[in-house]
Amino acid sequence: MRSFCLTILSFLICLSVFATHNRAGEITYKHVSGYIYEIIIITYTYTPSEANKSRGFLPIEWGDGISGTIPRISEEFLPDDFTKNTYKTTHSYPGPGTYTIQLIDPNRNEGVVNIVESVNVPFAITTTLRIDAILGGNTTPVLTNPPVDNAAIGVKFIHNPSAYDADGDSLAYRLTTCSGENGSFISGYTMPMTSKDFYVDAVTGDLVWDAPIVLGSYNVAMIVEEWRKGTKIGEIVRDMQIEVFDADNSVPKIEPLSDVCVRVGDTVRFLVTATDADSDSVFLKASGGPFEIAQKASFTIVSSEKGKTVGEFVWVPTCTEIREQAYSVLFKAVDNDKISLADMKSVGIKVIGHPPVQLQASPQSVSVSLSWADSLCAEQVIAYDIYRSRKATTYAPEYCEVGLPDSLTEVYEKIATVAASKKEFYDNNNGIGLTPGFTYCYRLCSVFGGNYSSYISSEICAQLVPASPVLTNVSVEKTDNTKGELFVAWSIPREFDSITFPKPYQYWLYRSTGLYGENLSLVSKIEGLTDTSFIDSNLNTVDSAYSYRIEFYSLATGKPILIGAPPVSSSPYLRYEAYNHKVRLTLEASVGWENDTLFVLRKAPGESSFQIIGTFKDDEFWDMGLENGREYDYYVRTSGYFDYHLLPKRVYNTSQILSAIPADTVPPKAMPLQVEQSCESLSRTISWVVDTEDEIKNILVYFKNCENPEWHVIATVPSSQTSFIHSFADSTGNMAGCYYVAAEDSAGNIGKYEYDTCLYNCPQYTLPNVFTPNGDGENDLFHPVVNKFVQRVDMKLYDAWGQLVFATENPELNWDGTHHKTKKKISDGVFYYVCDVYEYWSDCEIHKREIAGFVHKFSD
Repeated sequence: MRSFCLTILSFLICLSVFATHNRAGEITYKHVSGYIYEIIIITYTYTPSEANKSRGFLPIEWGDGISGTIPRISEEFLPDDFTKNTYKTTHSYPGPGTYTIQLIDPNRNEGVVNIVESVNVPFAITTTLRIDAILGGNTTPVLTNPPVDNAAIGVKFIHNPSAYDADGDSLAYRLTTCSGENGSFISGYTMPMTSKDFYVDAVTGDLVWDAPIVLGSYNVAMIVEEWRKGTKIGEIVRDMQIEVFDADNSVPKIEPLSDVCVRVGDTVRFLVTATDADSDSVFLKASGGPFEIAQKASFTIVSSEKGKTVGEFVWVPTCTEIREQAYSVLFKAVDNDKISLADMKSVGIKVIGHPPVQLQASPQSVSVSLSWADSLCAEQVIAYDIYRSRKATTYAPEYCEVGLPDSLTEVYEKIATVAASKKEFYDNNNGIGLTPGFTYCYRLCSVFGGNYSSYISSEICAQLVPASPVLTNVSVEKTDNTKGELFVAWSIPREFDSITFPKPYQYWLYRSTGLYGENLSLVSKIEGLTDTSFIDSNLNTVDSAYSYRIEFYSLATGKPILIGAPPVSSSPYLRYEAYNHKVRLTLEASVGWENDTLFVLRKAPGESSFQIIGTFKDDEFWDMGLENGREYDYYVRTSGYFDYHLLPKRVYNTSQILSAIPADTVPPKAMPLQVEQSCESLSRTISWVVDTEDEIKNILVYFKNCENPEWHVIATVPSSQTSFIHSFADSTGNMAGCYYVAAEDSAGNIGKYEYDTCLYNCPQYTLPNVFTPNGDGENDLFHPVVNKFVQRVDMKLYDAWGQLVFATENPELNWDGTHHKTKKKISDGVFYYVCDVYEYWSDCEIHKREIAGFVHKFSD
């Protein structure tokens, strides 16, 4: 054992001498099949270092409890003493789960300004892989712009990784701290000093340093997150190096560029111009997604002179490039000076698919049959969205529009999504039937992966000629629980084939409670053509709407032969919600005509007749300034129309009379909240925004955790207060837990539970690196400096020869420097420990995290 440890120690010493070379890098992966992934590590190292010769393999942690090595497959020598190293291999994972792939390699290059003694600090990078059967296989984005760059004192610096994600996942970017020993954040690491700002744009990925103020090399780390269907599916930690110079040189400038879109088969073509104020020659290049695919884009220098270079970008995307996420192209201009400086500009290119073509619409009596043909990219289409309108609308989509444009949402609605294998659709309004006397218009969109729509198709319309009677009135004439009455009327049929269906004729009228004719029963048979109305009596018009269906028969053969039957239509049914000094009215109706105005009539307490007080807006009507506890009577008169010359131009129908009593019985709206956790102060700040529409008196803050799993109020604060601090500084309990807030109004109504936020414990377990068991009463025991919210530990402590000298599950440890078996004092020295810390998370399960380190024992 001793010789083994000495060998390992010698190996580590050798590495510390020669492995002083790592400057930048990242880990990416590609999904091969099943649970097999190809892992790629790219590092940028210091070329003169002897370590480069011995780094044919790198150590790697696969994240599944297995470690190994990964071979170098290429080595590329670059200017400014950079070497690009590419390592690649495959690994098979055991199954679904989240895996952190990690490289820790001694050491970083010397002289990094924002890392103390960087030459002695390991280089550590990670990438997270999530294997999920629902989300599918994943391939990380490729970062096409190298993680090494130059900057100048006092000059704004911008770097972009130019990420391309072949899966079309959404990408988000953020800064993080560079990592070192054990993969932990580097102690004493600082972000680069700046005169103004240092940040990463979360959307574009631009790393902005405005501006450097101190010369030297700096390392910064950026996280690139992948999101799919609202779930984070992976992330890359890129560690990059920036060299800051005091350059007597102007940064070249790329003229402004705009994002563009392109329909499949069309050509994207634009010029990129870079200039240099010092008349230096300018090297202009492009990188990004369009250069990583089979049908590659091209970027050609079309002119170059002192101080100016012009390049032309050309791309004709194919069907396989259709996706919701824009393709990012990064243009980089580098001048030819003693210290080369660069400018970058990104262009987003959105690729749009085409809709189906050759739309046909064939009208039947109460339905329309649609058909269409594929356009380009049929193999990529996964579905078709079908939109319908009762109104023809002239519209040509803008070149970059996709889906149903906002300007058409008032007249068109989506009625169906059908599989890509279908090229026809039968529209009978979900079995209810379409109303004769209207023109029905249709537009379609192709749907591609990720539910990404094409632009909208051209319009096709069909008019339904009324070959049967059409209901025109279903109106409440009397409101009563038992003696209610409705007036039902219909049009005389004029467009039917009277030779095929000769007289005599008969109408059959059916009735059902509710809006949609769920339980129709025959209520009357009416002879002839001209009697087109009916008074339906002895009904409960207070508690229900009624719906009717009219059927038209020929009796010429002695048997009734159905000529036609239009869709069901219902009476308007009025409802209300009581609020403090106001009521909200809503109306339900299912009718064959188009209601465009809803008049509200009211009879207030003490009044003898109804008066019009307004019209509905956005499907509701608010009556304000009422007296709580008093009864107000309302009804609604609907005004509608048909779009056919042989049907009435305008039809009117009335709802039942509704008695409404305003009262404050409705609880306030559910309240979103934000929770910010401070592990330094062991507290959380819960904040919210009070809805000014409600008369709020108090805000109630609710909490639950593993010890008390039921929601309980921990604070009641006045409505003027918009935050509450929940402190755990004096608590020995569990910090992991969940919060929600609810408003209480002046009537005592408490808002519903809808939004909550759950947080883990703060990782509050810190061990010292020195203790002195000399019996003086000070620092005699090795125990945590901070111990909060830890349930138990599994501590194992080893001497320099790898022998276990102490073990415990007590979080306080209390090691006095003696051997755990012999109880004899152990000689002073450096001891290595591995400690599994077990803590509650918000799921009320105990989870493990591992810490490791060294402690120095001094007795004198």
